[in-house]
Amino acid sequence: MALFILFRLGSDPYAIDASQVVRVIPLAKLKEFLQAPPGIAGLLDLHGAPVPVVDLSLCATGIPCRQRLTTRIILVNYSSPVGERLLGIMAEGACRAEKLDPERFVSPGIDPGEARFLGPVLERDGELIQRIEVANLLTPEVAARLYTQENKHE
Repeated sequence: MALFILFRLGSDPYAIDASQVVRVIPLAKLKEFLQAPPGIAGLLDLHGAPVPVVDLSLCATGIPCRQRLTTRIILVNYSSPVGERLLGIMAEGACRAEKLDPERFVSPGIDPGEARFLGPVLERDGELIQRIEVANLLTPEVAARLYTQENKHE
């Protein structure tokens, strides 16, 4: 069993492996990132260091995350072109962590196309939970725009 952070995109459940999560924080005011790549909600000021934040709902459904009490920013370790960096993932309903068996996740049998971050699924209580593949959240082109040697945060 492994720990996963659960959240929702629309009415469907999704999960991120907690081993990739640095921490989960309440939704915070973001700096608008002018001419940002699609799906980038803005920059989070994390103790003086800018952290790009992906609006996962916008990426997956074309509809931005709703600003609710349960909307959170999940900070994850992301392997960028210039080394490991923080990436924020804005997600609704990200208030639960549960142990799930990683071996029970299976291929959905559908090519996700440009949504490369949509991973395998696990059936639980009559619904499918889909795993988000953090490594595939950004295209190489977007990652190169968001992460440079100059914005390395320690």
